[in-house]
Amino acid sequence: MKAGLGAWALCFVGAAASGCALSKEVTEFPPGLDPLERNEAPWPEATGASEHPEAQTFASGDAIDEETEAEYSWVHSRAYVQMPINKVYQALVVPRVNADRREIDDYTVDWDVEPEYPYSYTLHNTVNDVISVEFDVTWRHGAIAGSEEEPETIGSRWQKTEGSTVIEILRGSVRSTRIDDDVTGLELILHQRTLRRGFDTDRSQAYLQDFYVAILAEAHGEPLPTYESGL
Repeated sequence: MKAGLGAWALCFVGAAASGCALSKEVTEFPPGLDPLERNEAPWPEATGASEHPEAQTFASGDAIDEETEAEYSWVHSRAYVQMPINKVYQALVVPRVNADRREIDDYTVDWDVEPEYPYSYTLHNTVNDVISVEFDVTWRHGAIAGSEEEPETIGSRWQKTEGSTVIEILRGSVRSTRIDDDVTGLELILHQRTLRRGFDTDRSQAYLQDFYVAILAEAHGEPLPTYESGL
């Protein structure tokens, strides 16, 4: 049983007693590429070797969703990639880089699901535990300053758009900014809440760490790490 998702399975096993709903839902994905909110994480501090080290910082807390009044965890992160912004852009739009490969067992991709954006796709995720959990996460990316050919700032947004209600809230954003010709700054935000686990800041931070490592690897032309699921 996966450490991160075992608690979801317990929800189904004890559904009759706990009142957990065995259902699916479609959630509206608001338009746009802007960050979810102001990022509270500091930029990584300069070192003797680099003014913009490939390092990652975090800030975290809890908040209340305005629509559902459900409490969720939020994690903010800032990091640098010592690669040009075009290379980072090419990495960001690779679905394998975005997928939560530590937690899921399989996924498929539908491309161009929102043709008004330069890049968009839906990841159809499957987690095989005591029960099978299926959910879709839709991603979109595009330049929000400069041009697609020569971007100054790239906006990325993602959200769970359909699937099991064991995932109550899952949404995020990345703002990628050109620092100079060889350095890109990342500002990542994640909101998450799942049944039973509730608002789990540690798990949210772990995903953003994995996401950053995958961006680094892809941008530098290196293999992405693999996990117990084999993904």
